[in-house]
Amino acid sequence: MRQMIEFEKNIKDDVLTVLESSEVEPGVVKQLHQEKYSFKEVKKASNEGIQPFTQLIRRQSFFPCSDLCTKLFEDSVEFFKNKSEEKIIIEYDDVEAFPQEEEEDFQ
Repeated sequence: MRQMIEFEKNIKDDVLTVLESSEVEPGVVKQLHQEKYSFKEVKKASNEGIQPFTQLIRRQSFFPCSDLCTKLFEDSVEFFKNKSEEKIIIEYDDVEAFPQEEEEDFQ
C-alpha cells in the first residue's frame, strides 16, 4: 500500500500538521488521518535524532511502523532546518518493508 505523509508547518502559530493519505486504488488517494504537533518540539526532536523524533510523532491514533518512522525522519531533516519550505510530502510503499526474495538460477 502506498502512503503519503505530508508535513505542513506554520511557524508563526507553532503548529506542524501531519496528514496521512493512502492510495486506495491506482490513482485514487484518500486522506486517512490528521495530527497536529508543536512545530518547535518536533524540530527539536528532529535535531536530537531518530529516537526522540519517533517517540514524539508516535501517538495512539498515529503510530507509523519503524521503517516509516526512519523514512519520515531521514526525509524531513532538511525540511525542519529550512524556514522557507512550508510543506513536504513523503511517499512510502509498505512493500519496502518486506525483504526482497532472491531468484535462484537453475542452470
